[in-house]
Amino acid sequence: MTDYILFPAVDAEYNFPPEILAKLAQSLELRNSVLPMTQATRDNLTGDDLWVGRAIFNLTTNVLQIWIGTGDEPWQTYVPLAEVP
Repeated sequence: MTDYILFPAVDAEYNFPPEILAKLAQSLELRNSVLPMTQATRDNLTGDDLWVGRAIFNLTTNVLQIWIGTGDEPWQTYVPLAEVP
């Protein structure tokens, strides 16, 4: 019997595989989904992976961020999460 992986798994830091990120970026329906990724993965996004309004949940800083593409900090924090005591 052959073991099949039906869905690609996230890596140890909960990042989606690059081929899944690429497909999501191409899909008009899923383009505006908020994807969780580490800051390192976010910082490596280029070209078609970036567009004004791109939203991610930064797993490193635990905040929702939006790509505005201009200024000193092109990623803007949208909603900071309160820390749980």
